[in-house]
Amino acid sequence: MMVTKGEIESICNKKYVDSTLCFEVLKPNPTIAKLDFTGLANFLINYTSRNVSDVLKEIKLYEGNTTDLQTIKLCEELYDLSLFSDDHALKALAARDYDSVNFKVGGTLENMVTCNEELSTMKPVPQSLIAKNNVIKNLSGIVLTILECFIRKGEIESICNKKYVDSTLCFEVLKPNPTIAKLDFTGLANFLINYTSRNVSDVLKEIKLYEGNTTDLQTIKLCEELYDLSLFSDDHALKALAARDYDSVNFKVGGTLENMVTCNEELSTMKPVPQSLIAKNNVIKNLSGIVLTILECFIRKEDEIESICNRKDVDSTLYFEVLKPNPKLDFIGLAIFLINYTSRNVSDTLKQLKLYESNTTDWQTIKLCKEMYESSLYRDDFALKALAAKDYDTVNINAGVASDNMITCNEELSTLKPVPHSLITKNTVIENLSTLF
Repeated sequence: MMVTKGEIESICNKKYVDSTLCFEVLKPNPTIAKLDFTGLANFLINYTSRNVSDVLKEIKLYEGNTTDLQTIKLCEELYDLSLFSDDHALKALAARDYDSVNFKVGGTLENMVTCNEELSTMKPVPQSLIAKNNVIKNLSGIVLTILECFIRKGEIESICNKKYVDSTLCFEVLKPNPTIAKLDFTGLANFLINYTSRNVSDVLKEIKLYEGNTTDLQTIKLCEELYDLSLFSDDHALKALAARDYDSVNFKVGGTLENMVTCNEELSTMKPVPQSLIAKNNVIKNLSGIVLTILECFIRKEDEIESICNRKDVDSTLYFEVLKPNPKLDFIGLAIFLINYTSRNVSDTLKQLKLYESNTTDWQTIKLCKEMYESSLYRDDFALKALAAKDYDTVNINAGVASDNMITCNEELSTLKPVPHSLITKNTVIENLSTLF
């Protein structure tokens, strides 16, 4: 979903954001209007990186004009490190590895603070450089704000707004805080199982107080047994989660949920009905339901994508760049996404190939590759139609032809002088994308 004007205002008006800079960089334009929160973060990291590159060029001019070469060299190293960090932050963002994004972007921010501390000791103080470093620092701060207040929050909302989830409880337990912000889906499940377990322990203590105050000791003892069993189940669920044994997690957490239902059925027969206990059991039941939702709708989905990309015939690096940012798609959705993504790559590479027409004497090879690209675009279009019709054999055939076209083109391109390595690399990407279908 594209970011609205109101959401940009919400970003720029956050407490620790340089609002003037934020509104200036994110002012409405056709590029910004097409971006979601992840796209905004990507845009800003690239924008920050360009600023770092520009300031690095400027500071090199100081080398021959200052006696404090040590400070200049230190800042140059910090700029180089920031460029490296921003590049890794982009890859981490594509892989939804938000802890790494936080760490890398935060690193760039700290590098600017350190450089400015050193620059402020120079005579005269290079105020222009310090001001530009502050811009880079503040741009990094905007990225961190988007990451923590909007991107991660969006994932929580996608959990809590699921059909069978107690959304009030979910938002209350998973409300933004430094602990929650650092967790991926598996970490969230771990957090919630532990949280559930603490609730079970607390209610177990409370129900023991009923032993001397009720004539229905049988019901109380049954519930105590169910609580003990739930503590055992939650402990085993944590171990199973760590081992990625998701069937066992489902079984154990589901067991806790059922235990609460059974206990409440028995408690509702008591006179008077212990409404407080029933309400607390419902909380435990609903917490378990949230864990199961995270497991089935998010963790297993990411695991399924990994199982595709860990096959021997798949370029696993492409997984991090292309598939991992899309864990909410089912397999058909992933195939549609990949065919369209491949088609765009083919179109872009076809445009690049046309630039070689006036720069080579080997027209035959260029013409052959053009035909191969055009054939691949046709094949991808046909594959989409076949996929919609659930004609998977035809999808497979057409994807295979598209892949073979790239191999044939690369064989011909490798005979050119000089060898167009950029085109060959792009064709290899297209070939590998086709194998993901």
